[in-house]
Amino acid sequence: MILAFDLALYTAKDGRSRPLDRYARAARLVSGSDEVRMLDAMRAARFSIWRIEQRHATAGLIVTDVLREAEAWLIDEQLEASASEGVAFAGRLSQPEDFAMTCGVVVPVDRSLIEEVILDTFAWRRGDAEQVAQDPCFAIAIYRTAIDNGTMGGVTYD
Repeated sequence: MILAFDLALYTAKDGRSRPLDRYARAARLVSGSDEVRMLDAMRAARFSIWRIEQRHATAGLIVTDVLREAEAWLIDEQLEASASEGVAFAGRLSQPEDFAMTCGVVVPVDRSLIEEVILDTFAWRRGDAEQVAQDPCFAIAIYRTAIDNGTMGGVTYD
């Protein structure tokens, strides 16, 4: 269900607004508050394939956005404790400060999963890496493939 919640929160049908955007318009949050900063970070969350490069000197991990070729400092205790360097995952990161956080969904990916996604979707042919990453069809294809091939069977969310 967490995959469905991710899509429901962060994507919308053509011509419709996302639930996060509707909430931001309706909520009466204090400008500059932590709530507004976090909501803005969630609204700007980026979906991609991320590769763990190394441990961060302070805490967390340094990850690379494989599609956009950009680094981020990721704070995620579960990933830090369980994943090793070189491991790749698909997911959405928000960046409320100098660090990033996962938005709940982490899908382990490997070459075979990506090859299946490429065969399953036209997202790769629709434009540059930024367009691919922002296309909800890309996330849907990764989630569907991960469920179909059993990748998600071993993933637990605490």
